[in-house]
Amino acid sequence: MTSIDPRFRELARTNSSRLREELVLDNRGLAYAFARRYRDRGVPMDDLRQVAVEALIRAIDRFDPERGLRFSTFAGRTIDGEIKQYFRDRTWDVHVPRSVRQLTSKVRSANDELTQQLGRSPTAAEIAASLDVAVSDVVLALDAASAYRTETLDVDDRFGGASRDEDQFARVDAAVTAPQLLELLTGDERRVVELRFLDGLVQSEIGEVLGVSQMQVSRLLQRALNRLRSAARDPNE
Repeated sequence: MTSIDPRFRELARTNSSRLREELVLDNRGLAYAFARRYRDRGVPMDDLRQVAVEALIRAIDRFDPERGLRFSTFAGRTIDGEIKQYFRDRTWDVHVPRSVRQLTSKVRSANDELTQQLGRSPTAAEIAASLDVAVSDVVLALDAASAYRTETLDVDDRFGGASRDEDQFARVDAAVTAPQLLELLTGDERRVVELRFLDGLVQSEIGEVLGVSQMQVSRLLQRALNRLRSAARDPNE
């Protein structure tokens, strides 16, 4: 079962600004890791980090700890989506009707909310039903948004798509991340495995999230995977 930081439940109950600030500080590395994916694309890093942190704050406020989705997964999708939207907005064609632009923003918000509710990406029909609009309108809004992606954004469009060859374990068997096996890991080992294989971060990004060196991440990952592979071969160990 997914382990949820109890502070999220307390935040949902109390709306405490202190807790919100703590969660922002503790997860700021995740925002910075996603911001760095879009460096050298004509936008100052400080601006990218600001967009990423603002998205992180929205993710914290909208996260529902009772849905069973991991926060890093939910926040990562939110942050990555907001940064891509930031780039799209900078190059948005003036001929796109205002109504379509407005619907695109609503579609993006509905997509985030439904992803959390359903534990998966929603279909266009599900988004349309939640907004009480026609499916064709949702498709039009999605097409309009995707048409104005920069070419460099398309390269990294798959969630967590950069520099995977730096990780020698990129093709780990899916069984390795089975929940019952993850219970065998220490806290640090489990978080490294989840960030790598469930959230799609590479070693340098994981190091930034955790505040450790890439070498430490590599050692943790190798130790964790060795333990998991051993347990997968012999369940009675």
